[in-house]
Amino acid sequence: MPLYHGEPGLICANLEALSCGKRVSLIPIGRLTESQLQAINKNRQACGYPAIQAEIVFLGRHAYKGRAAKDGYSIDDIVDQIASGLDAASVVPSFRPMTALKNPTPRPDRYGNLVHDQAVLECRPGIPDRNCSL
Repeated sequence: MPLYHGEPGLICANLEALSCGKRVSLIPIGRLTESQLQAINKNRQACGYPAIQAEIVFLGRHAYKGRAAKDGYSIDDIVDQIASGLDAASVVPSFRPMTALKNPTPRPDRYGNLVHDQAVLECRPGIPDRNCSL
């Protein structure tokens, strides 16, 4: 599984700190599988973007602002989406220019819906040894 053991707790801690207006730091939360990394870098190369590395880091500002503050999701909902979107079974949508993973297996959410979670990675230079975050 791409998430490191125990990382949902760190993801939750960052999101809770953001909900209180606190500053948070990047935390390493997992690694892409070799096949995910190869598929992502193939798509990025086709779009003229630099290759990324396998390690995924998490800050959470974007997820918190978009999902919790704007859309009303709970922190547990966001953690579930991240864990599912970053599952080892998740695949890289080849038809999209963004760097993302989508879980092909539907997950029952807390509200009775079956959802296909997607994790969109923000990739930029400037993060030492890690150039992709969620």
